[in-house]
Amino acid sequence: MLNAAVIGVGSMGKNHARVYSDLSNVNLVAVADNNKENAIRVSRKHGCKYYTDYKKMLENENIDLVSIAVPTKMHKMVAFDVIEKEINVLI
Repeated sequence: MLNAAVIGVGSMGKNHARVYSDLSNVNLVAVADNNKENAIRVSRKHGCKYYTDYKKMLENENIDLVSIAVPTKMHKMVAFDVIEKEINVLI
């Protein structure tokens, strides 16, 4: 079983969370979004934790892979933070 997380749960990130939740060999453990309402909504829908600070999520959760669905200009910064933790990343 792989533990997955999603950073950014706007329109694209919501889809990543849904797909991870539907996969039999993946456990969606958390989502992160700086919009607390979005994070709460998606976490409740999929039964996982939510964070408004993705760095705290990376520190606190046992994650095997992360989807990054933040605005394009933030991809590099967020990806390097995930890679630094030696977590597989999908952008």
